[in-house]
Amino acid sequence: MSHATNPTLNKTLPYDTLRDFVHITLVAHEPTVLVTHPSNPAKTLAEFLAWARENVAKGKVSYATDPGSAVFLAGELFKQATNLKAIEFIPYKGSGPAAADVVAGHVPYMWSVISIATPFVKQGRMKALAIAAEKRASQMPDVPTMGESGIKDFAVSGWYVLVAPAKTPKDIVERLNAEMRKALKNEKVLERLATAG
Repeated sequence: MSHATNPTLNKTLPYDTLRDFVHITLVAHEPTVLVTHPSNPAKTLAEFLAWARENVAKGKVSYATDPGSAVFLAGELFKQATNLKAIEFIPYKGSGPAAADVVAGHVPYMWSVISIATPFVKQGRMKALAIAAEKRASQMPDVPTMGESGIKDFAVSGWYVLVAPAKTPKDIVERLNAEMRKALKNEKVLERLATAG
């Protein structure tokens, strides 16, 4: 996803996203989920919003994220949708280090792609409050969607696209597209992608 968002967030990229690449196919989407440290008193999104509103003025509400990612965009959209614009983001070099600090209790919450959050949630080291998708995720069937939790039209996912250099011959691009589409119909591939989120 950062391949698509980089041009809107960085004015001086060493490449042109549209000119320098040819897009082969979309491979997968991965939903984002709002997770907190288990010590957070909220058990629902409504309770989390009440907690955030009470604590944001005290400077106790911030979230961990890697700027430009799907989870960063989810976090910023969340701030707009809830009118909690005073929440600060703490930049990390990736979702792994951000998750580590939420698990350690250094940062109260984060938006995470489901593949990063699921193991921590299953171990009880994170608490999942809502998923930013149109339907619940099979990895977290008890976690309601944002819509079910009262915030409509809120779906943010990380997504994975296969690209190649712009001057890649058309026949090679078409072959790669055909092979990837074939792979994406393979039950084992679909099962592996589903397991990953």
